[in-house]
This record gives sequence, structure tokens and C-alpha cells, in this order.
Amino acid sequence: MPIFNFRNPIEYPLGLLETLAAGASGAAGNVVGVPAGLLKAVRSGEYGTPRGVQTAQAEAKRIAEAMTYQPRTEAAGQLTGLLSDALTASKIPPVLPEAQALGAMALQPQQAYVAQGMNVEKALEPFVAKTMERGGLPAHLLEGMAQGSRSQIFIGPEAKTWRKTDAFKAAQLEKQKVAPEEIWRQTGTFRGPDGFWRQEIDDSTSKFVDAEGIAAKAQALRDERAALKETLKQNRSGQQDLFPKQLTEARKPLRAREQALNQELNVDTYGPTMSPEYRGNLAPYAFEHSALYEAYPELRNVVVKQGTQGSPGLHGSYGRGKLDVTRLGLKNDPRSTTAHEMQHAVQDIEGFSPGGNQQYAYGLAQEAWNKIGALNDAMSHNYKYLSDASLPAADRQRYRTAYENAMASREKLVPFTLGSTDPYQAYRNLLGETEARAVQSRLGLSGLQRRERFPLLDYETKPGDLIIPQHEDLFRPSLLD
Repeated sequence: MPIFNFRNPIEYPLGLLETLAAGASGAAGNVVGVPAGLLKAVRSGEYGTPRGVQTAQAEAKRIAEAMTYQPRTEAAGQLTGLLSDALTASKIPPVLPEAQALGAMALQPQQAYVAQGMNVEKALEPFVAKTMERGGLPAHLLEGMAQGSRSQIFIGPEAKTWRKTDAFKAAQLEKQKVAPEEIWRQTGTFRGPDGFWRQEIDDSTSKFVDAEGIAAKAQALRDERAALKETLKQNRSGQQDLFPKQLTEARKPLRAREQALNQELNVDTYGPTMSPEYRGNLAPYAFEHSALYEAYPELRNVVVKQGTQGSPGLHGSYGRGKLDVTRLGLKNDPRSTTAHEMQHAVQDIEGFSPGGNQQYAYGLAQEAWNKIGALNDAMSHNYKYLSDASLPAADRQRYRTAYENAMASREKLVPFTLGSTDPYQAYRNLLGETEARAVQSRLGLSGLQRRERFPLLDYETKPGDLIIPQHEDLFRPSLLD
């Protein structure tokens, strides 16, 4: 695409920052806000407002500092023409006044700067939207600049928002022996240690709602219902309605909404009137995350409880559609804890390797030792025939192959045995737990930083120490093959 004709894709945002910064005599934060603000405002719906521009200034400065930006005059010199070419290539009518504003903006007073910034945001919105629709690396870069800090929940092919085109490209690149890190940079898709492909969804707008906030939601619904009832009251003036059929028809949507509010406020639906601690609420009341529920609508039915006592050191837990955020989790970072536990819910849906607890890790260890014992017996049996000269060479080779396969299977079981001596560390080494912690550790990454940082770097457990059971089976089916 024309917009990425620089030596590398990163030069585009840097060039745009430099163009805006040219001629500025004030602080850099007053000059470099438009590119990030443009993208962030277009994505958030704030474009064309002073708030969008103010937010953009802080965001652009953060991005520039994170990337240790140094001006490159060559890139900046190309930028105005590049934007015009990009608009032409996108079949969007050129907006020359706004293009001219790019060069003049830094020299204008602050009020004029804000106004021009809003014009540029509006002018380039169609181009940004078209680039996002086309997908690929350009879209990911624009998306990254727009989204800012976020954590990432890892999703799989069962998600409604799974990007099939990117996943197909990732598989093709893998066949071509392209490095996983490069596959990630190009497609935003990576293969997890359990063999499943993964992508990420944006957590930047997610929000944890505490008990007070849920109560406020319930009150707002009650107020809305009361207002509807007042509106739907029958005509008490004694005068006959001139158009009764039309009036009845017009009231149907209002009555439908009233019924929906009655159901939502019903005490039996885990709605906002339920006690968050003792009964729990449906996930959207306690954890606002539109991208997650768009990807997995069934997660709307997860019941979230908060403020439970929990065992010592426990922040949260998930199992069978129930998510608990303990008192300790509420005191620390309930949003992060909930994202961690929601990752376990996604693991359930996708069949990813699950998380667990210390008891689960101990049970895995006991089963591993049992299997190791059986493998040792098989190895002893096969070893007796490896050098038996009375057997045909083909038979000796068959025994050798069986011996070597058993030895390899035994090595795969070694990480599981940690649970018998250190169940806590074994629990932390579970792939599902390692992955859920990676979701939390990526909380502070910007979109650009995320794309440059391969997700497996945030899987803090070493690959050789990972414990990777399947969901319903104690071990992967291939483990003893």
C-alpha cells in the first residue's frame, strides 16, 4: 500500500510525528498529538472534539518516548505527498485544505491548532477505516497506535472475531519455515506450546465494576422502568384518543423495553439486583468488555462473584461458568484478576491447555509417576532384545525403536513430576496458568510494543518446564505415542 513506502513500516508514524513537529518552538507534547489522536479518536468516536485532541497529545508523547524517536527529515519530507497518494489509492476525494493544515499547524496558536487537528481527524477517518478493513500489517500498526495501553486475552478459532485470513497466512508462513516471531509481526497470530493457534483481542476498554457500581446500574434501570411506566399510563383525561390504533402500535417498543427491564431486574437472573458477594452477577455487569463478549457470546452467562473470602493468597478462580474475585483480588487489581480468570474461560471453550490448582498439579504428578513406572517396565523388556543375535536384524531394530520411543515419552513426563515435591510451582508451570499470567503482564504494552514483542516472551515459564495437559484427558494423546 502506498502509505508504507518507507524503508520500514515504523517510519510512517515517526514521519507523521516529525511533520507535525517541524517548526515547533514549544514543548513536543503540543505538536506530536495529531497522529495518535487521529487514530485513537477515530477508533473511540471522539474525533472532532477537543477531548479527542487533548487525549491525543498525551498518547503521542507516550508513544514517541517509548520508541525513543529521533527525527528523520527524509521521511518527514515525503509525508504530505504520501498522504495525498494514500487518499488517491483509497479512492477517497483529496482534502487539500486539511493536507495544507499539516504543515501549518505547528506554527499556529493553540486554539487554531486544536481546530485544525479536528479537521485532519475528520478528513483522514475514511482512509483509516478503509485501511482497517483491508487488514494486514498496515491495519495492525494503525490499530496499535489507536488503542494505546491494554492487556491481551488470547483467543482461538472458536471466537466469532477470529481473523481467518491472518490465521491462514500464518499457517502458510509456518510451512515456509518463517520464524514464529516474524509470523506474529505479520499476522498477529502465533502457535502456542500446546499446538493451537492464537490471536489477541483488545482489552483496553475493559472495566471491572465493583458492588457499588453494580448497584448504581440497578438503580438506573429502575429509574428507566419508572419513566417508561409513566409514559405508558392510559389516557386519564376523559377525552377519546383520536388515533387509538396508531397509539397502541407506537407503544409496542416501549412495552417491550419495559418487559425486558422487568426481566433484567428479576432476582432470579443474576442481574444487577443480586448481591455481588453472595449470589453474583452475570459477567457484563461486573466486567465490561465488549470485545470479549463479541468474540465469545457465551461468556455473557458467566456468573461473577466478588468479595468472597478465598484461601490465603488467592486473588480469583474460575470453573464451570463461575468466576470469583476474592477480597484480596479486590484490594489489588480486580480488572487484571478478572482478565486472568476470563482467559481460563476461553481455554475451556477453545480446548487450550487448562490452568488448575496445587491439588490438580499434585494429581498430575502421581499419574505421571505411574506412567513412568509402566514405561520403565517397557524399556526393560525391550532392552533385553536389542543385542540378541538370535533375532533377525529387523526385529532387533523394532525393539530398539520401541525402547527409544518409551524413553522419549518418559522425558516428556518429567515436568509433571514436580507436583509431587513442589505442587505450588507445578501449578504455576501449568501452561494455562502461565498463559493467564501473560495476559496480565502485557497490560502495559501499547499496540506497537505488543506487535514488536512476541507473546511467548511473556510466558514466564521456560518451555522445558511447562506442564501441558489436555482439558479432559490427563495427558495429551500423543504423549506416549
